[in-house]
Amino acid sequence: MATRGKRTLERPPSSTSAGGVAILLEQIQEQNHATIKAVRSVESSLRREIVELRRDLTLRIEALEVAVRKNSEDIRQLQHDVRALQNEVAELKAVVRGKADESALKALETRVARLEARLGL
Repeated sequence: MATRGKRTLERPPSSTSAGGVAILLEQIQEQNHATIKAVRSVESSLRREIVELRRDLTLRIEALEVAVRKNSEDIRQLQHDVRALQNEVAELKAVVRGKADESALKALETRVARLEARLGL
């Protein structure tokens, strides 16, 4: 009698519970890899945006620092100018105080006219 070889039926791996778990784990790993790839892509994009934003903000801050220094210089100059003008106003007030007002001049004119009239001038 001829020997017949044993026929073994090959079953797919998913037919056993261990095989099903293995397939499920592979799917989870693939999803994890896809998620990690997406997260890294977003991270890379955010890093680029942060670097660009930092560069822009640095330029703006530097411009503001220059403007503040210029404004500080202008303020110091204006303070100096105000002090000089205050001194000039004080000097002008002193000069004006030394001059007679209109009524005092008229009274003096009247007195001089009387004196001249007495003297016959």
